[in-house]
Amino acid sequence: MGGGAIGAAIAYGLAKNGQSVVVLDGEDTALRAARGNAGLVWYQFKGLGFQPYADISLEATKHWPDFADELAARSGITLHYEKPGGIELCANEVELEQVSAELEQLRKQSPGGHYDSQLIDRQALQEMIPALKLGADVAGAAYSPHDGMVYAPALLRALHTVILQLGCRIFPDHKVTAIEANGQSYVVRAGDRQFAAEKVVLAAGLGLAPLGELLDTPIPVTPERGQLIVTQSLPPVIRYPSGGIRQTPAGNLLLGTSNEDAGYDETVEVSVIQNIAAKWAHTFPDLENVGIVRTWAALRPMTPDGFPVYQELENHRGIFVVTSHSGITLASLNSGLVARWIIDGSASNDLAAFSLDRFDKARGESNV
Repeated sequence: MGGGAIGAAIAYGLAKNGQSVVVLDGEDTALRAARGNAGLVWYQFKGLGFQPYADISLEATKHWPDFADELAARSGITLHYEKPGGIELCANEVELEQVSAELEQLRKQSPGGHYDSQLIDRQALQEMIPALKLGADVAGAAYSPHDGMVYAPALLRALHTVILQLGCRIFPDHKVTAIEANGQSYVVRAGDRQFAAEKVVLAAGLGLAPLGELLDTPIPVTPERGQLIVTQSLPPVIRYPSGGIRQTPAGNLLLGTSNEDAGYDETVEVSVIQNIAAKWAHTFPDLENVGIVRTWAALRPMTPDGFPVYQELENHRGIFVVTSHSGITLASLNSGLVARWIIDGSASNDLAAFSLDRFDKARGESNV
């Protein structure tokens, strides 16, 4: 259930391992993170305070080159995947100190005290981005060789193309209204259709909460709004993607981003866009007069702690919950390790830390 980046990647992994797969997707107006994604394949600073997330993010970025090559070869679609490394820009000395402290914490929590990201000073940063003059306050950045980017619409199109080639059936505009046990399998009702399957994967992003209600199982996923600016097309000016700026294959810059608690509202707010524009004009003064083509807002599916969920429900064996706001980064694992876990449980130890149980424990501790 769910045909976005997460659901489609899992379906791909299941299908290429010989499983018979049906994908039930929402309507075109559904709240989809995949269509608003900047396409970063990212490792840096993920898992701060939660090492398992840092581990799977690193593993995913390592698998991405082979995953991208395989998917492009099967689909015939160019993904525009690149892995030049990524930078986390520090707009001033305060941000540089904060990034330095976070890197130190990540090293301390990592086995062996190693975390593959390093600080670079202002001069080294300017040498990495020679086409754009740095603003006066920019202090440096963190750099990791593991980070990269992909054209997210091409990724989603390629995944859908390949799963159809592999015999999957995709049913768009099929809202699930019931999930019922039937012996060793489940019957899923969607509109006037019903489907039977031994296993069910819930990968519907912000649609997970109502699916959990059908199973009397709380799935705490809430929306976080992010807004982006798309500029006019420019010659190549920045090779290294960052958490807030990257250049697309067409030359447009994607500038962002925001993290807003706005409920299910996808409205673009002028004040937020103004702040984003001001930030990047201050960071790179050469961008001050670059034209804005369009803006957009999209909603990220967020868990209470911001980390992924991978769990087979204990009270509904054979039903799996998968969610994350990092559906692009984790696509390589979702089509590999996660698909194998769903088929035969072989990766259960690797994913044990990502269960829903951690939220119950957190609530219990907060009540003590």
